[in-house]
Amino acid sequence: MLGLLCLVMQGPFHAASAATPLALVATSTKAEPVVACLARRIAALVEPDRLGTGLEARVELHPATDGTHFSLTLLLKPDVYSLLASLDEDPEAHPALQVALLENLRHPIATRVYPWHNLQDCCAASNWLSGMIRQAIDLSPRKQGNAGPVSTRIIH
Repeated sequence: MLGLLCLVMQGPFHAASAATPLALVATSTKAEPVVACLARRIAALVEPDRLGTGLEARVELHPATDGTHFSLTLLLKPDVYSLLASLDEDPEAHPALQVALLENLRHPIATRVYPWHNLQDCCAASNWLSGMIRQAIDLSPRKQGNAGPVSTRIIH
């Protein structure tokens, strides 16, 4: 896949005790230097294709009259396995299409824009991303009555 640069997170993910997993994705080859700069400053990253649940940060460059900027769009990838378990098993429901759709499901959380002139410009962005993943996000299913929807909440 074009523009992916990541490191593998060491060890298993524990929702209540570890940071939220994060994957960085460059939306084009022009954004790869920004991703590389962020990757050097953020401790543990997950390869995008290995991100089960957690946060995905998409990096995009934007040329402007006052210089180049880059945007970080932070997306939440929910617990797909819980969603897949709740699918209708009727063959006419097109389960393969449902699985493909859910595996690509992302929920936008925030977008930030930063100036990009040199490798020092990603410091503020990496600090923001580090703060976003410092607290674990509980992605486990919570039972509400007889239903068991997936909830997303930040653990303090």
